[in-house]
Amino acid sequence: MDSNLPSPEQDMPDASAAMRHLRDRAERTRLVAESMDEKTPEEVRRLVQELQIHQIELEMQYEELQRAQAESEAMRGQYVDLYDFAPVGYCTLTRRGEIRQLNLHLSHLLGLPRRSLLGRRFGLFINPEHRNQLGEFLDKVWHSGLRQTCALQMARHDGSPFYARLEGLAFQDALEEQFCRLVVIDITPQQEAAKALGASELRFRTLFEKSSDAVLLVENECYIDCNDAALRLIGAVDKRQVIGKKILDLSPDFQPGGRRSTELVQQHMQQAQRQGNHRFEWYQQRLNGEDMWLEIVLTVLEVDSSTVMHVIWRDVTERKRNEQRLIASEERLRLALASSGMGVWVWELTSDELYWDQRAQEIIGHPFDANPVPFSRLHNAIHPEDLPRATAVLQQAMQQHQPFDLEHRVIWPNGSIRHVTVSGQVLPGEPRRLTGLIRDVTVRRQEQEELNYKNRLLEHILGNTPVVLGRMTPRGEILELVGHGLRRMGMADNELAGQNILEVYPNAAKHVQKLLAGQNVGFITSVVFYGENLYYQNYGFFDEQKQQAVIFSLDVTASEQVKAQLRSEKEFTERLLDSSVDAIAALDQNGKVTAWNRTAALQTGVSPAQALGQCLWETPLGQPYAGLQELVAQVLAGEPVTRLAMKDMTP
Repeated sequence: MDSNLPSPEQDMPDASAAMRHLRDRAERTRLVAESMDEKTPEEVRRLVQELQIHQIELEMQYEELQRAQAESEAMRGQYVDLYDFAPVGYCTLTRRGEIRQLNLHLSHLLGLPRRSLLGRRFGLFINPEHRNQLGEFLDKVWHSGLRQTCALQMARHDGSPFYARLEGLAFQDALEEQFCRLVVIDITPQQEAAKALGASELRFRTLFEKSSDAVLLVENECYIDCNDAALRLIGAVDKRQVIGKKILDLSPDFQPGGRRSTELVQQHMQQAQRQGNHRFEWYQQRLNGEDMWLEIVLTVLEVDSSTVMHVIWRDVTERKRNEQRLIASEERLRLALASSGMGVWVWELTSDELYWDQRAQEIIGHPFDANPVPFSRLHNAIHPEDLPRATAVLQQAMQQHQPFDLEHRVIWPNGSIRHVTVSGQVLPGEPRRLTGLIRDVTVRRQEQEELNYKNRLLEHILGNTPVVLGRMTPRGEILELVGHGLRRMGMADNELAGQNILEVYPNAAKHVQKLLAGQNVGFITSVVFYGENLYYQNYGFFDEQKQQAVIFSLDVTASEQVKAQLRSEKEFTERLLDSSVDAIAALDQNGKVTAWNRTAALQTGVSPAQALGQCLWETPLGQPYAGLQELVAQVLAGEPVTRLAMKDMTP
């Protein structure tokens, strides 16, 4: 209410003042218009004056009444406009619920002219299911004396429904009859919006609860809700095990790589707020302590002026493990390729481009270039003599989709020739690709050639010198026995293969058993062939890798015969010296005694054991003679020396 308007208590003083003001105006008007004769009696004049003043007052009151009526009509027109054209419906109901008065908006809302609605029961326009609710509402209005509010569904005259909010207040008119002023507000859009919102919330809740992905809601870094999938994933049986916990409560202090989880959580959430959503991988633990990897999707939601994070968890533990296995496998492959010296190349058959790694280019002798090159770069490096065969193998591999294996030579830009092996196959799918491995085997080829040369030498030695090479199982079974040394015994190569060496050569059994037991042996054996003693010098070892005994025998019959002859001649010489009446000694270049006959022992008293192997001047014979060493040196130098009159030679 406007504070400038007079209050009821101020109405009477203001009315008295208005009457006095009105009489003053009338008096002034009378004086101006006075024309009565002075001879008129005083009482008459006074009466006439009063009548004139009263007449003037009536005229002025009439003017005021006309002005007030005009203002009242204007205000009534404004009220009617406000009442009829208000954006809400107004009506007045009797105690029986009949419409006594209503505005245009309500008549439009109910779909009938205003005249048709007067006197009709308001409850007829209420959905039958809500009429009890209307009755309860009106009872509260009549008995409470306070404004009441309710919302219910109504129906227009044509049956179309709409939702309305009713606000009612009871009052009494001048005749003390009770009425209800009722406000009817169409809230159909709000109800439809609420219904749509409810449906949306239901859909969201259904998606939230029934989603196969783990879904959670986070506010202020705390979980405020989660679905059953999240509980299963985290290993919880009740939401209370998750709700209220902070993100870091379920995460280790450090993420793989050494970064603190606290820092990374802040970083990921800030990025989600900047972009609206954010996807990343996170290492976390289940409630039982089991490790797992999650792919997390953060989506920012603004709810009632607060920020809520919609979080989706996807278990990527197996994928992460597969990636780690793949990385480990690729690392092992890289190490294997590096240790084996292999290079990788891929030939795109459609574009005729060659992709090859650094090692493959090194094997071909070209500087490294990361960009693809024409396949002719590799094709032109093949040795011209090997090119037709290499081309045919590649063509067959492309036509039959079969793996290929090829060894050929390549020519480096500096003219040197290298040997390489190439293997690979055509990969299925599009684009068609031929993938291969290349390896430099020049050193191996040289070693193979060297080994082949040594094998040829060994074969030549075995075929042309008196040697025998044998191989046996751990049980003594002869696997191989070859060599020209067998010809001396009248045997061919491998004639004894399959027999047991212990049975064939029983006189060598002791040494062979040591050999089969894993010891290295060296010994001489003799074989009688047609009355002739044949001698073989043997050396053997056991090959643990092949589990075979290997023995190498050299025919030493001639050298043994020479040794026997030398022994015979030595024995003859010794007998000849011992039969001499002279004392005879022999010295080597160092002055050591190599021969000492029996006469020398008898005459000097020095036994052969005391003399042999000793320097002459160190023997009991030479110790008394200081100049004997110089004398021996002269003799060993080739000077003839004669020394006479040596005394006390005998004991």
